[in-house]
Amino acid sequence: MTGRTPERGPKTKNVLLNEYEVGDFYRAFTIHESIDASKISAEHKNGVLIVHLPKSEAVRPRQINVRGS
Repeated sequence: MTGRTPERGPKTKNVLLNEYEVGDFYRAFTIHESIDASKISAEHKNGVLIVHLPKSEAVRPRQINVRGS
C-alpha cells in the first residue's frame, strides 16, 4: 500500500500521535497461507482503511455430527 500524507492545517496542540509525517509512505503486510488471497477486499471510510481477510474454505472449522449409542 502506498499513499501520500498531505500538508495539514495550522499545528494544534490536540494531536497526540501521527503515524506518518507529511509526504509519501509505503506499507506492506504478510498474510498467512490460511487467507484466501483472491477474496481480499478493502474499503476506505472517514479516514479509516478496513481490510477484509477471509479464510480459505479448507481451514474453516466444520461441524461434525456425533451420534450417541
